[in-house]
Amino acid sequence: MSERISISVKKRIAAIMVCVAMILTSLLCVPSIKVEAASKLQLVTTMDCSVWSAPNTAEKNRVKKIPAGYTVTVYDEVYTSATGKTFYKTAKGCYILCKCFSPSQTQGQVQTKLSYDGRYGSAGNLGGRTLIVTLITNDTSTTWKNYSKMNDFKKALAISAKYLTSQCASYGVQSEFLYDWDVYPDLMYTAAVNTDIRNDKRAYSKMQSVIRKKVNEDALREKYQAENVVYMILLETDSTNTAHNCTYMSEPSWRVDEEICVIKTDVNYGNGVGRLLPSSIAHEILHAFGAPDLYVKNETISQSYVDWLRNNKLKDIMKETNYGDTINASITSISAYYLGLGGKPADVDIFGLGLSEKVQY
Repeated sequence: MSERISISVKKRIAAIMVCVAMILTSLLCVPSIKVEAASKLQLVTTMDCSVWSAPNTAEKNRVKKIPAGYTVTVYDEVYTSATGKTFYKTAKGCYILCKCFSPSQTQGQVQTKLSYDGRYGSAGNLGGRTLIVTLITNDTSTTWKNYSKMNDFKKALAISAKYLTSQCASYGVQSEFLYDWDVYPDLMYTAAVNTDIRNDKRAYSKMQSVIRKKVNEDALREKYQAENVVYMILLETDSTNTAHNCTYMSEPSWRVDEEICVIKTDVNYGNGVGRLLPSSIAHEILHAFGAPDLYVKNETISQSYVDWLRNNKLKDIMKETNYGDTINASITSISAYYLGLGGKPADVDIFGLGLSEKVQY
């Protein structure tokens, strides 16, 4: 009799253990419903975007398209797809790309990965936090001697950053620029490039090689929780220099991994010498984010539009810069379109301009 009772007890214990195991298994499965218990956020899109039925951007999963400025309620956790894209799950159960929003809207929230999209190079969407990494550079034709110009450059950067932040805000996009190497020492380096940067059309690869040896971009992104990195190659020139500032940027037929602005301390424009003009620096930074020049024909801007703009009083920063410590032109609707800040203006169709990649998927 006692043996039967023992067996019965063993069976009951076994049944209890099975139940406990089932409970533990269900608890271990919490991650599958964790998003449902996560906090909700109300975010506003900073570009035209798509909503998907799954964390996959295959066309069959597209639910609908929504414009910039659209309010969406999402959970504060991030899903990463097999292709490395990051998504928020909406309160309605769909998915939306993280890059549709400014990261500054979600600071402090749980993210498994920064919403960095390498297809745009180191500088993607003009929103969130951007690191300006400066390389004080000697090349085969220039050597640094007057180091006070470094501080002049930093002052000009401050004006440019304030201007860009204000311009983005006018389109409802929050942006932040970190550049001050006195505050952030790992945003400044010295470098030597074995070529004449101003005259070597293949200088990009050589500058890129130096940058990759000097800068750990992934570590900087993680440390500062930054979406974008723009590199400034700063050359000390004098009043005889006629080479303008320029930027190596991604274009429809050419991709770059790092956006590199080459800034000269002095530029002789023919009608005067400009020293580290904030308007020119802001212009170059905007190139890094995809804004084309509006004063010359290029892959995006047609000659007919350039001709029309010559007789038009449009004061766009990509059309004109100015002397002095103020920036007189603004980011108008045409540049905003190419930067992903606004929708497509009528000029694009009227003048046969190239389409913006920043508002398409």
